[in-house]
Amino acid sequence: MANTTLNKLGQEIFETRYAYPGETKWAERAKVIAKTIASAEIDEEKEKAEKHFYDAVGSGDFIPGGRIIFGAGRNRGNHNLLNCYVIVPEDSVDSIGKTIQDMYKISCAGGGVGFNVSKIRPRGDDIGSVLNSAPGSVSVLQMINEVGEHVRAGKNRRTALMGILNITHPDLLEFLSVKLDQGQLNNFNISVAITDRFLEAVELGEDWYFTFNNKEYHLYDIERKSKEGSEIIRVVGLDADDALRRANAFHKVSFTDELDMVGPRDIKARDLWDTIWKNSVESGDPGIYNIDLANKYTNVSYFEKLDSTNPCGEISLPSYGNCCLGNVNLSHMVLEDGSGVDWKRLAKTVRTGVRFLDNVLTINAFPTPECKSVAEKSRRIGLGVTGLHYMLIKLGIPYGSEKCLEFLERLFATIRDEAYKMSIYLARDKAPFSEFDSKKYLNEEFAKTLPARIRMLIK
Repeated sequence: MANTTLNKLGQEIFETRYAYPGETKWAERAKVIAKTIASAEIDEEKEKAEKHFYDAVGSGDFIPGGRIIFGAGRNRGNHNLLNCYVIVPEDSVDSIGKTIQDMYKISCAGGGVGFNVSKIRPRGDDIGSVLNSAPGSVSVLQMINEVGEHVRAGKNRRTALMGILNITHPDLLEFLSVKLDQGQLNNFNISVAITDRFLEAVELGEDWYFTFNNKEYHLYDIERKSKEGSEIIRVVGLDADDALRRANAFHKVSFTDELDMVGPRDIKARDLWDTIWKNSVESGDPGIYNIDLANKYTNVSYFEKLDSTNPCGEISLPSYGNCCLGNVNLSHMVLEDGSGVDWKRLAKTVRTGVRFLDNVLTINAFPTPECKSVAEKSRRIGLGVTGLHYMLIKLGIPYGSEKCLEFLERLFATIRDEAYKMSIYLARDKAPFSEFDSKKYLNEEFAKTLPARIRMLIK
């Protein structure tokens, strides 16, 4: 096994963020992690699994997610070990209230939470008989953001949030401006969920309009007159009269302001795309979530819809979906003389990582019953990589070169195949995830791209 000693920076991070009281060395934490995660195994397998886990984690070949490193062995094992969660609120007071409550529970347990608020009715829609009274989807994010201001978990870990709104939602223009122009939602990353239809409209130079509950919303220019002068504001509404009512409800700076309809304003899909791009360059937000692509290339579209990502955007999840993270350290997967990849070490680390993360799901203390239920349906894990840059430097392969692209094809095909094989063996020895249906699974678009031997083993 490789050296378990950390460099100066690594030791500082370990001591300030992850060390249990009394721990001074990474090897001590690695032993606790290995023993805790191996506790999910049957008695005959525990000792062997613990050794494999310690070898991989202690050496730095496999780096578990931060919640695993911090939480393993704490509070008598009753600790959340997952980094990633998603909640998709429904358009009701009860659902929004529960979303805020569950976000607080998850955040206090150290989990980051992503939200897609596209099911929330737009600002200015009617609520029952009360016309133009709905506060809108951005209002829900603002409430969540305020709760996030008061959350600290672990060793002063701040809450991490993702807010997503579909490109079709009538609140989109407000959503795009609220963080950059108004300095709000500071605990959030935000992203726009784009669709294939939107990208087609951008390419074709078509007009764009918004929709909610099968109703069309268009953009209108309205003149706002005040003591300071007049200005044109843009308001989205079902028609001109509706847009004017919404302006009166939400866009008066002073009660003496006068609002007059100027007329409809066409908005091009390409202009909307340019606005998204401009804001992203200026502030880093919004990101782009291709919701159609994500749902087309998941293997579980037959029972889950991936409406959002976690706060850092590395994994798509359904409502109350969650994921335990861990990375294969590619920097360690190069032969000492730099002559090539240690493929055996890589394969072993991938297999160990898959078993490790699957065990995390078994022993994890989930923040809410819904999180546990959704986790059991798919037993989703997030096996990633780190250190690719260092690997390429050690191998002398220029990033982006033709040689690099060919190498990456082989590298990630190997990681994919080893991960699938280990997952298959776990399903054989323990059980597949509860919603597994081999016919439906193998009919998914991504599953169709797998090598014939992997498909045969899945079947």
